[in-house]
Amino acid sequence: SISKQNLTRITVKDDRVANVFGITGEYVLEADEELGQVFIRPTTETNKPIHLTLTTEKGHTQDLRLIPKD
Repeated sequence: SISKQNLTRITVKDDRVANVFGITGEYVLEADEELGQVFIRPTTETNKPIHLTLTTEKGHTQDLRLIPKD
């Protein structure tokens, strides 16, 4: 679950987020380049899931289904 209105932090233990892929317009993404983490917020207040793919600096790939909640 992620917040409907606020930023939600996404981190990867012992690694750094390198890239995030998803449908443009579904979310706002901010990156913390120094720490290798990202912050995401839906563009509208909806319960529709956001589907993302993260890749890390160590070469791992993770598909995420994020559900906005209050």
